[in-house]
Amino acid sequence: MLSGNTKTVQLLIEKGLDVNAITSWYNSPLLNIAAREGVAEIGQLLLDNGADPYLGDDWNDPALNVAAYFGQLAFVQMLLDNGIQVYTPNVNDKTALIHALEQNRTM
Repeated sequence: MLSGNTKTVQLLIEKGLDVNAITSWYNSPLLNIAAREGVAEIGQLLLDNGADPYLGDDWNDPALNVAAYFGQLAFVQMLLDNGIQVYTPNVNDKTALIHALEQNRTM
């Protein structure tokens, strides 16, 4: 969905896109959508322009938890390289590690 659209996202940001905008996918912020899709380049672009990496969705899952749930290793690595906190539990007290384990992800 987002793959290859980095230039488009950059243009939208330049035109005033709210990088913390909430989408209709479980009230997810844009960074969570990029995390789900595993598009680390767009995730980095959003972070560089002020996206809140701890902003959660309906379950209060931040981008790290979403990336771990969907097995998006490059996105997880990008977030960790940006100093994102590893322990960010959601409303069910699930963290990125728990999501990865439950989905049988090997990271």
